[in-house]
Amino acid sequence: MPVNNTEPLSVYRAGPGYAKCLADMILLASRSHHKRGFLDHLTGLPEPTIIRLLARLAMHPAQPWGRIDNTYVALVDGVCSGTVTVREDLSTPDYPFSPQALRDLAPDLAISPEQVADILSRQQAFVSALPAVTEPASPGTWLVEYLGVRRENQAGGVARGLMARTTQDVRAAGGKALELYCDLGNTRAERLFAALGFTLVREYRYGPGMDVYGQGVSLFKLAL
Repeated sequence: MPVNNTEPLSVYRAGPGYAKCLADMILLASRSHHKRGFLDHLTGLPEPTIIRLLARLAMHPAQPWGRIDNTYVALVDGVCSGTVTVREDLSTPDYPFSPQALRDLAPDLAISPEQVADILSRQQAFVSALPAVTEPASPGTWLVEYLGVRRENQAGGVARGLMARTTQDVRAAGGKALELYCDLGNTRAERLFAALGFTLVREYRYGPGMDVYGQGVSLFKLAL
């Protein structure tokens, strides 16, 4: 069921037909307030290939992050304008890609074995520099993985609508808290999360040699 039936904004659970939109929004979310984000730097792939990869990963059974079955989609005048993925926070070292899923999909996307090895090597270094995303959370905590809104819709209440539906459903499922990470320096997102009732828990700064990914991330939490 949607958040409401009043156009222009409605929020629904996403189905497979929204995998491409989800991929677009994940890439946009990964870029935060930068021109290039961590997915660009991790993969070294052109944007169309990254989007095709993310869309395929969204439906691969071995992929834990960015799954279509954990996704809500916001429609503005019937057009996909934002998505959010959320799941119960279970620790996994496979961030953001499952090695098995990446290897399975690579041949169809003309990604060579050497490129796969490079991606996984960079991923390992990235996770080692930012272990926060793979640390286990307290019981009852759910994780907002990716929240992305098309730039032309970012002042239209889309993010608020997505987060309202997410909060409602997580609470109904027995969740005790929502957590999310935000790039340091993304003041627009920080103001949104504060307005939604999230509080800053901790800042994690990248170590030497990781400047390409930005400064680090902030962890925000909302008690339900």
